[in-house]
Amino acid sequence: MTKPSTRLLTAAFLALGFVLFRLLYAISFTGASSGNILLNLPGIKLGGVFSHVELFGPIGDLGLANALQSAMPFAASILAFGVLSYFVGPELIAKRTLRSRSNFLKTLGIGLTVLPTLAEAAKRIFAAMNYRSTPKRYAVVPLLETAIERANAVSFELGSHSAVASAVNSVVISQPALGRQLGEPLVLGPSDALIVQGATGSGKTTLLRSLSARQLSSSRILENDIFGLSPKLQPSQVASLSRYVGQQPRDAFIDWRSQELAKPTAWLSEGEAVWSAVQNALAANPKLLVLDEPYAALDDKTCSLLNERLEAYRAAGGIVVIAEHDVSRIALSNTKSLPLAEQPTSQSVARNPVLVGHDLLIDFAGQRICQGELISLLGPNGIGKTTMLKAIYQQASTQKVPVRFVPERVEDFFIGQTLREEFELSDKLSKSKLGLTRTTFESLISLDESDLEIHPRDLSAGMKLVLALSIAIALKPQLLLIDEPVKGLDADARANMAEVLSCVQETGCAVVFATHDKQFAARANRSIELEKQVAR
Repeated sequence: MTKPSTRLLTAAFLALGFVLFRLLYAISFTGASSGNILLNLPGIKLGGVFSHVELFGPIGDLGLANALQSAMPFAASILAFGVLSYFVGPELIAKRTLRSRSNFLKTLGIGLTVLPTLAEAAKRIFAAMNYRSTPKRYAVVPLLETAIERANAVSFELGSHSAVASAVNSVVISQPALGRQLGEPLVLGPSDALIVQGATGSGKTTLLRSLSARQLSSSRILENDIFGLSPKLQPSQVASLSRYVGQQPRDAFIDWRSQELAKPTAWLSEGEAVWSAVQNALAANPKLLVLDEPYAALDDKTCSLLNERLEAYRAAGGIVVIAEHDVSRIALSNTKSLPLAEQPTSQSVARNPVLVGHDLLIDFAGQRICQGELISLLGPNGIGKTTMLKAIYQQASTQKVPVRFVPERVEDFFIGQTLREEFELSDKLSKSKLGLTRTTFESLISLDESDLEIHPRDLSAGMKLVLALSIAIALKPQLLLIDEPVKGLDADARANMAEVLSCVQETGCAVVFATHDKQFAARANRSIELEKQVAR
């Protein structure tokens, strides 16, 4: 991940920084006033609710010595771990501490695991603030929420590593999603595979996360029977018998490096991250494997490999539950289905082609991008589609072309605490007419008033994507870049997405999107097929 010398130097700076912070804290809040006075600073009394607080005042030698003494154990610990990581490496330290029976060491291991990914997240989130033209101060919201989610995910994965014996070999689903009851319970036994379908926002992810007892508030955990256990009452036992791969698989990685692909997890493409996460899940040999939209990010070759691995797991007695919109990519035997909503029958929408302008916006690596064009980027996992979108964004920004980018990690966009607040902030920051962002959203997916009070991170994957796109469109760009514009969308929402992008084209805005969906890519005016790795 980093050079040993860099890790040691970083630890030294952190230790020194902690000591200086402790001294400044003592000086600022009159904690260094004992002993012989070295410097007599004037005291400053605060007002209002802080009237009991006084800043600065005299600085004494004994006060400084006490502040240094209290800082040294923590600074020494930081430096000690820096020295240890120089010889051993943080990955091995984290693994050992995470597997320890000591709660203190486990907490330390979680911290070691969270910090590097948090540093990576900080870069990503600050970039997202640029993509949506939002002041950097708003980055603190997604950064804190990402840190909490990451820590929760790692600690939950740790708790699921202790195997639990269960004599029951069936999964009984009586409550599919959103509190609804099935007329007859759906029973899954060894070697069964269940395909869950439903419209965007119908509750597929809620069902899947509940089946594996993964990161849901108790009010959203459904009352189903998982090998004779309750996800609500016995979450750790259910988690130990199951593995869950969500739509953001990197969030559950404990290791910083993918052993399957021999590269840091932060460098994995979305498809590579899904593949690596599935391999990690299968390595645990769970009784139940739960996958949320795994095929959407995979190229055709990896889809075939995934089908082979899942079929072998199912044939050996494992139970597979998969939520997927495009079931044509799933090739498993002994499957059952559970529709959570009526499935649309058509994925096409009749529309006259948009006339493309000839005015050049940018020329990227010999590819001319003109006003009003709709361009698709195609290619296998890891070929560099996302990297190319980022490079186009950088060049357009340098040339002062109004450009917006909707990244794969759309959660990094969100700065509000409710969907309603997100709409209002988007309109305010983009100086758009009040209600524009919501109108764009509802042209893709309909909303109930109760949906407006949902936290943006609790939306379905498809709704998150639509929200991020609506925020980008509100900024009225001349060039719109989108990473996977139909991931998590049902057939109706895909048709609506095509309609919205056509409307965006009609304004003269060029749209460039990366996708594995060849049917959706065929809607573009032209496609760019990547055949060799794009440099990072």
